[in-house]
Amino acid sequence: MLEPQVVLGVDIGTTSTKVAAFGADGTLFAETEHGYPMVEDATGKAEQDADAIVAAVVAGLRDMSGKIAPARISGLSFSAAMHSLLLLDQAGHPLAPLMTWADNRPAEATETLKARPDAATIFARTGVPLHPMAPLSKLVWLRQTQPALVTQAVRVCGIKSYVLLALGGDYVIDRSLANATALFDLHTMDWADDLVALAGISRAQLPQLVEPTAEVGRLAANVAEETGLPAGLPLFAGASDGCLSTLGAGAATAGRLALSVGTSGAVRVMTEKSVQDLGGRLFTYYLGPDQWVLGGPLNNGANALVWLRDLVGAPSVEALTEAAGTRPVGANGLLFLPYLAGARAPLWTAEARGAFLGLARQHTQADMARAVMEGIGFALLDVAELMWPLIGEMDLITATGGFTQSPLWRQIVADIFGLPLAVQAGGQAAALGAAAIGMQALNWVVAAEDVVPPITGAAVQPDSARHAAYRQLFHLWHQASRQNEATAAALAAIQRQPLL
Repeated sequence: MLEPQVVLGVDIGTTSTKVAAFGADGTLFAETEHGYPMVEDATGKAEQDADAIVAAVVAGLRDMSGKIAPARISGLSFSAAMHSLLLLDQAGHPLAPLMTWADNRPAEATETLKARPDAATIFARTGVPLHPMAPLSKLVWLRQTQPALVTQAVRVCGIKSYVLLALGGDYVIDRSLANATALFDLHTMDWADDLVALAGISRAQLPQLVEPTAEVGRLAANVAEETGLPAGLPLFAGASDGCLSTLGAGAATAGRLALSVGTSGAVRVMTEKSVQDLGGRLFTYYLGPDQWVLGGPLNNGANALVWLRDLVGAPSVEALTEAAGTRPVGANGLLFLPYLAGARAPLWTAEARGAFLGLARQHTQADMARAVMEGIGFALLDVAELMWPLIGEMDLITATGGFTQSPLWRQIVADIFGLPLAVQAGGQAAALGAAAIGMQALNWVVAAEDVVPPITGAAVQPDSARHAAYRQLFHLWHQASRQNEATAAALAAIQRQPLL
């Protein structure tokens, strides 16, 4: 019996690239992962080596050729983290490290953009809240601080465009990722020339816009030789990781809320038309015709537990979460604001800072761990509550990300939201979403969502008593998060420039 054909979903994430092989029914046949570091400092810098990311992609493809017979592979389709920025010279080499979504150095430049009289119009046109994450803010900041660098740039792109060039693809960007740059008009589905000019660049420097299902090149012979994959495999553009994670989590079905907590976090829902929060607190991103994603991201997810592990000297994150299970709802009167790396939705400020509130002598590491887990859950609900008036109430959470490995954390989130929480099998939602787009391009399926297997297994059910308790706690948490903004901004300024 012949083994089924597969499409490789290549998910270029913040900390690693995952490559996964999926069949037309969504079956996961093989997967691999290769990581890379982030260079960060007190200035807000969050950079990566673009060539190290390309090397991780190539290593993943090489691994895959040893797991799946190369003749079974019909194509590659790509997911990538949003908001990255890379400047290339005439030869196509990076002029500087890749600026990631987490880079907060453009904070002051962003405040200047927010003060413009047309700031609300910019959001209405782009669907992207003004924030240091956006390439628009990054380019304005680079023009102010390193104008010679921007002048040297022949091409201005994100990490996926660079990876595609390295693999044999064209110089392109899918409209899903372009939508996240704040340089793209979601009404015309084209680059916004006035915003491109505001960024200090030209349309000629930007990649060509394509649909997520577009074939954007063929695997180059030198890459094929290095990886063991067949030369000439089609490369499909794919989309942004947020949109593809929503698709891969099975949230294309009405009434489903996609929730993810990995290094960072996000709450998203798919809609058939563009829906915007007029307050500018949620993003609106394109995935495909009649497919849009509304939601909001968090800068802080499981990275907060990693921080706590290192702070208190716990042996592992798993040990912390196990200890947290011994503490009651509300962590014995301890709340946590999880803004260790600033905040995106719904505050959209790099000046936000974290805090433990109610800390007393009797509190333990276990209390702190539970407060961190609950605080991230409250931050997710903070985003979701802005979505309900726009989309209506949801009836099921489809969850992805590392937090799903913790039964306690799954239960905490279900109790906080008061909704059943189901986990999509496989755990590679963005890679599955990317592969599904590739299968649609190959005409294996009519719609990409047809590839996503149904959610199986029992959902975690919320407890009504715990949900009622969490509603009280959320009210306190929400109040504290808003009251803390001015103090956090003042402390952020001292962190950048100490008083003495």
